[in-house]
Parts: sequence; structure tokens; C-alpha cells
Amino acid sequence: MAELRVGTCAQILQGTNTNLNVIVQVIDKTRISIDGVPLESEEFRLTLSDSQYSLRVMLDSRINHVLSDLVDNGYLRIRAVVRREIYGMRVVVVTGAHVVPVEGEQAIVGDPQELDIDIGATVVARWITNRTTDYWRRTWWHED
Repeated sequence: MAELRVGTCAQILQGTNTNLNVIVQVIDKTRISIDGVPLESEEFRLTLSDSQYSLRVMLDSRINHVLSDLVDNGYLRIRAVVRREIYGMRVVVVTGAHVVPVEGEQAIVGDPQELDIDIGATVVARWITNRTTDYWRRTWWHED
């Protein structure tokens, strides 16, 4: 099983860096349709999980091929995302990813709750604070 890190979904949603190196579990993949009619281009919405939170994202259609190797509840290593504000909502598009190899269908890890922008901001702030505190602790007090 791939190692999931709590806070990864918040980092994907709220972060400022477009280049990432994170592992998430894909707990749902849905082909996008309008009124039940699939679009001509194959576009997918993925629900990602870090075991505590889940996040809906779009998959760039240029990398749809990664889905062919993805088992149910499998894992993706996300390398790149694009974030945009559209009608007051933050939309995340995964533009670079590859499948983390696992054997067979996987169970959903944890009990992920849907992440919203407010929770995301809190989790990211806590993650940044912890990293900054750790950095200063190691640098200033020379702790390891």
C-alpha cells in the first residue's frame, strides 16, 4: 500500500506550487456528462483522498491514459496541477500524474470527509506552521 499523508488534499487545493510530488488514493472516477450525455472528449472528475479528507478534481484529458492502469481505489502520484477560480469556486486540474503500482483492488483508507475551502485553509495553515516550527527548531536550536 502507498503511504498517504494527511493534509495532502488541502495542499493540492490551497497550495501555490503547481509542481507537486504527492500520493493520493483515487476513491472515485467519473466521466463528465451534461444531463446524462457524455461529452465528446473524454473528461474525468476524480475524487482524491489523503485518508482524512477527500477532494474533487478534474483530470487533464491529455493524461487520461493513466486511468487505464488505475485499479479500484488505486493510488496516483500527482506531479503537477493547475488551480483556477471559476464563479467563486476553486477548480483544480491535475496536469501531471502517474499510477503508483499496487496489486489488485484496494480498500478505501480511513474515512475521508469532503474538503471545503475553509477546512483546506486551516489544514494548510497548520501544515505550514508545523513545517516552519520544525525548520526553526532544527536551525535555531539545532535539534534533530
